[in-house]
Order: sequence, then C-alpha cells, then structure tokens
Amino acid sequence: MGLYKLALARKRYYNESQADLPPEMQDQNINQRAPGASKRVEPHLMGLKGIFAVQSLVWIYFATFIPALVYPGANGPVYQRLLRDIFSVPFWNGSLISSFFVFLSLRTVGITYLRKPSSTTYAGTLVRRIIRMMLLLSIASGIATGMVTSMGGGFVDEFKARLPNNSFPTPGVPYNGIAAANSIFDLFWLTTDFSTQAANRFWPSATLWAPAVIYYESFTIYIIMVVMPYTRPAWHWQVLALFALGSFWYQSWGWYAATALALADAASNATLSAEIKLGLKLRKGTRVPTWAVSALVFAIGLALKYFTTIVPRFEHSLLVLHPFLDLSQSQTPSTFAAQGPYPRLDDYLIIAGFFAAMESLDVIKKILSARILVSIGERAFSESSQHPVVK
Repeated sequence: MGLYKLALARKRYYNESQADLPPEMQDQNINQRAPGASKRVEPHLMGLKGIFAVQSLVWIYFATFIPALVYPGANGPVYQRLLRDIFSVPFWNGSLISSFFVFLSLRTVGITYLRKPSSTTYAGTLVRRIIRMMLLLSIASGIATGMVTSMGGGFVDEFKARLPNNSFPTPGVPYNGIAAANSIFDLFWLTTDFSTQAANRFWPSATLWAPAVIYYESFTIYIIMVVMPYTRPAWHWQVLALFALGSFWYQSWGWYAATALALADAASNATLSAEIKLGLKLRKGTRVPTWAVSALVFAIGLALKYFTTIVPRFEHSLLVLHPFLDLSQSQTPSTFAAQGPYPRLDDYLIIAGFFAAMESLDVIKKILSARILVSIGERAFSESSQHPVVK
C-alpha cells in the first residue's frame, strides 16, 4: 500500500512538472533518459578523464624533475617560472587536476540509479563502487608502501639532495606491516584531515587524499539521490543549491558533490535536460543560453586561478569567503590552509563552468568522445595509481 501511494505521488509531481515545459517537450517519462545518453558512463566523461590522466602524469614528472614548473618557491631559471605562470593552470596544475578527478568521479556516482531507479540499481551502485575502491586502493597502496619500505626513506632524501628538489615531500615509512594495513583501513573511515592521515603520507606523491574524499562524498550522493526520482524535478536544483550553500559555508567538499549530482540529474532526466538546452530563464519569454552563463563562470574561475598562481601569497585568500572558518573556535583560514588540500573556489568555478557548457553543447561531447581519449580514460585509475609508484 505504501509503494502504491508513492507511485501515485510520483506521477502527480511529474504531471505538475510538465506544465512548465513547451508542448513539444511534454509527455515524457520522468525517468526517461536524456537524448544522447548511453546505458553506460557517457564516453565524453571517459574522454575527459583521459585528458586529466595525461595531465597528472605531466604534473608528476615536472614535480619530480623540474620543480620550478610546479612549485612557486622552487629554485629554477626565470624561463621556468614564466612557463609555470603561463601554462601550468591549463596543463599541469596539481589542485585543479585533483579537483577535476574528485568532481568527475562524483558526477558519475549516481547516474545508473538516476536513469533506472530501483532497489537493484541502488544496491549495485553502492556495493560495487565500495568494493572496487577498497580493493584497488588497497593493492596500489600496498605496492607503493612496499617499494618505499624496501628502499627506505633515505633513498628519496638522497635523490632530492642530488637533483636538487626539496619541494615534494619524502614519503613516510611504516614501522611494520600492521601499521601499513591500518593506514589503508583508516582511509575509508575518515571524515576530515584526509591529507594528514598515514596512508597519504606513505603514498609517494601524497595524493591519496583525493580517493578518500571521493569515497567519503559518495555517501553524500547515495543519501540524496535515493529520493530524487520520486520528487518533482523542479525541486531538485533548489534543494541541491541550498545544500551546496550550507557546505560552502562550512567549507566541506559537499558543494562539489551537490553540483556534480545536479549535473548528473540533468543528464539523466529529460525534463531537466530540456531546461538546460533552453537556457537560463530570467523572465517570461526571456532566456540566456546556458553556454554563455557557463563561459562567464569559467572565465571568472580562470582569472582567479591565474591570479593566485602568479601571486602565490594570495593562494589561500579566497578562504575568507567561508564564514565558518572565521566563526569557528578551532579553525582560522590560515590553520585550515596549513592542513593540506581543500575544496577551492577558483577550481570549482572552472570545473562547474566547463561541465555546464559540456552538458549544453554537443560539440564538446563529440570532441571528448574521441576514441583515443576514451581509451585512456578507461584506464585512468590504474594509470594515476602507477604514476606515483614509478616516480
């Protein structure tokens, strides 16, 4: 009886949402896939993942052998610092690459369930992702930790002194196998301080915090997405916007997760996909193309990113926009920044602007769906795991 009432409520909300669409876009099922959507993860997302897998390799190489191209405080010729200021943002910026991987992974978490909402697809999304992440990260971390332990931390210190390169951190060495195993176990239980926990310090490039963030924020999406197919589509973005605003205030990764879920919802819901194609509604009969708004957001983020890259002393200046850090008795913007990587506003604006434009322009999807990019993207996780080990 309860399921019957839920189905009736779902149908009623859907019928109400149809009134907001032009006649030619009505009479579509609330869970109908958006035009062009495939049963599996969209190929353009795989292609985008492939691009950033290559960029992560470039970043690892430069951070190891040519640190002046990556780190503002590293010693190096003037031309290397100029190259860093000009080209690092679009091609090998560490925080932007990590943020893109986090956002892209969160964008694909709920797409299967949103396209075909059922208890089976929900359980499959939840269980398969957890098992895969735990298994792959445990194997990769075990291999990396074993190699560092066998060589010893002194080997890395000697390499840094000869190069010289004192910019990247020396990986930690666990004192026994139990400590190494506990660090991996802890990776899936943390809710804060992702970059300071032991598994990340044992990882050669100290980037294992990103999968930990992805794993943690995936549960944010699991909890929210379960009710989305059974509510009015017009409410989705309103609720997600409020959630993003609250997490932005608190300065957690929730605003990344909420935006990624909103874009996944738009890609899988015919009603919301049509709204994106029509553009942003300002008043009755007046709309602004989505690509124009996206381009503006992207440009603002790019300008902020270049500013903080060229003038490193302002790298953490945007933290003043998060009120919680000033109101908290245990945190300040400076102490928060010192704890390690965090969700940056400039990265967010670049990523959100690009993804919104990609959802509204098929030409971008076509370019990113190139076979070679998709092929690299399908192996992105293993490639990204190998780069620090090879380093």
